[in-house]
Amino acid sequence: MITNPPGAKVYVLVGFAPSVVVENVRTDAPIELLVYHEGHPVLRHTIAPEVWEENEDGSKRASASLALEGVDEGDEG
Repeated sequence: MITNPPGAKVYVLVGFAPSVVVENVRTDAPIELLVYHEGHPVLRHTIAPEVWEENEDGSKRASASLALEGVDEGDEG
């Protein structure tokens, strides 16, 4: 991927609240999640490689529970 400026971070929209499943990502590097709701500052959360747990089938799983202050679950605006 080519970014301008070079080395800029690129984010991908993976879903909408209240529940999001992130799949097919590298687990050997930190994953940065951004939570956005209009009128609120962006909440950033990093899932570190050591947080991932291996399932019986060999897949890996990590969980995070994030909430923006003043936003109720299901709040549309």
